[in-house]
Amino acid sequence: MNDRDIQNDRLIQSEADGPALLRTATDALEVAGSSSPRLDAELLLAALLGTRVATLRTAVAAGFPLPLPSSALLPEPEPLSERHPELSEALRAARAALAAGDAPAALAALVSERAKGRPVSHLTGTRGFRALELLVTPDVLDPRPESELLVETALAYLADRAAAARTLGRAPQPLNAAEIGTGSGAIALALVTESPVPLRFTATDLSGDALAVARANALRSGVASRVTFLHGDLAEPLLAGRAPGDPPHLDLLVANLPYVPTADVDAAKDAARFQRAGQRDETAAPLSLAEVAIAAEPRGDWFIGRRMYKEDYKMWGWVREPGMPWKSARLVMMNEQRTLAPDRAGGKLGTDNNHEYRLRGRFSGDTVYEPASDRFYPEFILESYELLSANPPSIYVVKRQEDPKVRIIVPPPH
Repeated sequence: MNDRDIQNDRLIQSEADGPALLRTATDALEVAGSSSPRLDAELLLAALLGTRVATLRTAVAAGFPLPLPSSALLPEPEPLSERHPELSEALRAARAALAAGDAPAALAALVSERAKGRPVSHLTGTRGFRALELLVTPDVLDPRPESELLVETALAYLADRAAAARTLGRAPQPLNAAEIGTGSGAIALALVTESPVPLRFTATDLSGDALAVARANALRSGVASRVTFLHGDLAEPLLAGRAPGDPPHLDLLVANLPYVPTADVDAAKDAARFQRAGQRDETAAPLSLAEVAIAAEPRGDWFIGRRMYKEDYKMWGWVREPGMPWKSARLVMMNEQRTLAPDRAGGKLGTDNNHEYRLRGRFSGDTVYEPASDRFYPEFILESYELLSANPPSIYVVKRQEDPKVRIIVPPPH
């Protein structure tokens, strides 16, 4: 064999049979229960070859051999080794096989990990979202389909604001916007890059590791100077970070928090094993926006009350301090010597069930016996009240549904 034959042999060894690789990977992922086995296989092979899925599809359809790169454009395994050893080992095996020219083994290492339920983005290190190519790690969640709808809805609102300004003959002014639970930064960055009006954007997250990914994505997207990232829970960083001279309000607040409805828990179990620590376990599903609203409540010398009427029972309802979660609320007996409670003042007992009030008054420090429940409850001396909402979000976890008149008297969940 002469030098030219040796060179040609090396060239053949550095190419891969795309159709065969995709068939094998697709079959394996289909057996494993993937909902999109062919797409998963294409995404993994494209990442392995350092190309785009569209380019891969064109080459496979034309019957072209696929050249193997000297190294894969996959996430570096070493930074993942301590917290995600299985992912790190799969990436290391894929890289080693690719370096040896063994494309089937390299792809098999990735397919094997995907077959366990690991998100494709953890293996490729990226995820497309609208016009963005985002870095993704196990510290963040993949952008979900409803994230697209959220962005579209927000952009429509921003377009309306811009149109209103132009109608008045004014240039659109910068608006104040924020996202709670930004994760990879997908929603925040999409809004900043696509908004028809300038945005002063702030994004928060409970996870410092997630914020590191979001900052990296902001740099990749060229908008790092237009987004401020704050570390903390829900709206707390937005409130704590306010200083004299800061804008008095937000024009836009968005959130797509990682809550999992009870009905979807079983389907989410496999994926959840690989998702970031620190996301909320919300199988009991308290409303995230309600939590945000509570955190943003102004403080003062008043209380927040939620009427809970139950026939034959004398308790008035739940009372908590502003800014405190409903799980801190106390079920009270109302002292009405100074002011009658709203429904009693109107002469229609119980007609304000579940209404939410701002209450002025105080806890006396005493307890009052309630005969129907055979319990003692703290006494609240009512001085005045203001109706906040006649139809606020529910604060109860339904324990039993056989009898609609039954309500378990337990502290609300959030």
